[in-house]
Amino acid sequence: MRKRFFKPMIGLLLGVAIGAFARRNYLLSTGAFMEASGSMMNYLAISVNGWKMPSKGPDMGSKNHCRMGTETRHPLLCDIFNIGIGFASMGDFLIVAGCVLVLASYWH
Repeated sequence: MRKRFFKPMIGLLLGVAIGAFARRNYLLSTGAFMEASGSMMNYLAISVNGWKMPSKGPDMGSKNHCRMGTETRHPLLCDIFNIGIGFASMGDFLIVAGCVLVLASYWH
């Protein structure tokens, strides 16, 4: 019972902390907001699919991934984009774009 309560709470608190950081630091806010949004998208996809990230790719035998099927919830948030070395989700792309913006703000 505790495990099911604490996992969602940790993700929610992490999202709130990142959002507060983004609000406080204006130059980093866009990148940090994008990173937080991507993380929350991945968190949502994982939490509604039995704490595993569904993927369009072959079954990797991982305890953290599963194959997409008809029972998959929110399939647009799952790993559906083939990037050559594996599969990525929309949340992954937002996280990478946010990291690029944060790094660019340091060079600005």
